[in-house]
Amino acid sequence: MKLEKLLSVLGGNPMYSVIVRDDTVELRARAPSALEAASVEGEGEETRSVVVLLSVGEGGELKPEEAYVEGPSGRTPIPLDEIKWWLEVLDSMA
Repeated sequence: MKLEKLLSVLGGNPMYSVIVRDDTVELRARAPSALEAASVEGEGEETRSVVVLLSVGEGGELKPEEAYVEGPSGRTPIPLDEIKWWLEVLDSMA
C-alpha cells in the first residue's frame, strides 16, 4: 500500500491518528477494551492503542517495521504478517 492511499483511507477517520515524519509513519488506533470487544458494559476499563510503525520506501510504498498494542500494563507485540494482511485489505477496499 502506498502512503497517499493510506492517508486518503484513514485520514478522515477519528479512530486513527497518522503522523508522517520524513520516511517514517506512525499509525495509532484506539483499540477496544476487553469489555467493549465482548459487548459488555463496565467501568474503569483501561484504554489501549494499537501502534504501527511503517517505513516509506520507493514510490511511497509502506513497509511495516513494528506493531504493538500499548496500554497501562505495557506493550504486547503484533505479528507483522497481520499488519501486512491488514494493509492489503485496506488497499483492496480503497
